[in-house]
Parts: sequence; C-alpha cells; structure tokens
Amino acid sequence: MIWPAERTAFIADLHLGKSEVFRRSGIAIPEGDTRTDLQRLDRLIKGHGLERIVLLGDFLHAASVGASTHGEAFTRWRTAHSALAFVVVAGNHDRRAAGRELATVVDWHLNDVQLGPFVCRHHPAASPLGYVLCGHLHPAMYLFGSHRERARVPVCWVRQQYAVLPSFGSFTGGATIEPAPADQVFAFAAGRVWRLPSLA
Repeated sequence: MIWPAERTAFIADLHLGKSEVFRRSGIAIPEGDTRTDLQRLDRLIKGHGLERIVLLGDFLHAASVGASTHGEAFTRWRTAHSALAFVVVAGNHDRRAAGRELATVVDWHLNDVQLGPFVCRHHPAASPLGYVLCGHLHPAMYLFGSHRERARVPVCWVRQQYAVLPSFGSFTGGATIEPAPADQVFAFAAGRVWRLPSLA
C-alpha cells in the first residue's frame, strides 16, 4: 500500500529467512526467497520514489541462531538503500528478535506506530487513535474463470476500522478470507490490482 504524499509504502509479513529456518530444521527448501523479496523491494522503491517503508510485523520468520545468510543479505541491501527509513512494527514471529536482530539497520517498534491518520500494527484490531493498517492474516481469495479455472491470489482486505494487507514475502502462503458485504477487497494478479465485486 503506497502513501504517495509521504513517499511511504506499507507492507506486511515479509518473513525474512523462512526458507533458511526450514533448511536448518532438515526440510529441503530451495534458496532464493530472500533475494526475490529484496528485488521486489528494489522495484517498489524505484517505481514510487520511496523514502520510507513501514513493515507491519513479521519482518523475520524466527530469531536467528548465530550468523544468517538472510541477515547478511538484508544488511547489504540496507547499505545500498541507506537513505531509506525502514520502520518495523514487531509481529508475533519477531518476538525473540525484536529490537535485537538487525537493530543497526531497521527501526524496531514493539508497540503501535501512528503516522498521520494511520495506526500501524501487526494484529487486526480497531484503534481509537486512527485507521489501522495491519497484517498477520495473509489474506487471499479465489478468482474463478469461465472454464472451471480458479486461482488463489493475495488480497488487501479493507474493513470499516482496519485494512489487512497481504503478505509481502514470496514464501508465506495465505489464508482464504470471507469478507462481509460492507468490506472492500482488492486482489493482486497478473501485475495488476483488481477491485473485487461486493458480496452485498
């Protein structure tokens, strides 16, 4: 989600290092998700002239045990984007790393962050201080075609008091949501954003 006037992007659920955590546990997962996600961030920054990224929780998939290749890759990436502000609101996956890992290259926050009319947090919940931008759920929905085709795509779920952003990480999956009639849903597919029709 882009806030053009502030040259700011809001993203959620990067889960940096998830494949590395799986490999250390003996699960055969190919490398490449960290590189892919950092390249996507590069395109986002360049395409919108960003000066700040606000990550709405689950920056890391888990606390690292010793040195990590994803941590080293992210540190190199931050060096290349040293003028960019990178704000992280800690999520549930960050609980053991928040304020400690990569603390020299990101601005960790253990509580909500208010930016103008927005309250930035990880878990979906209303706030009396403003409209909430959050993550955590990895919302997704199915799109159906005319010949029994269907595709499950990430969505931004916009509700009356908060918006749940899709996961940004390329190795995160999603949870199928059931929007209420008053909700708005925006799907991301084929390089475009699609506003889905209301269920009302």
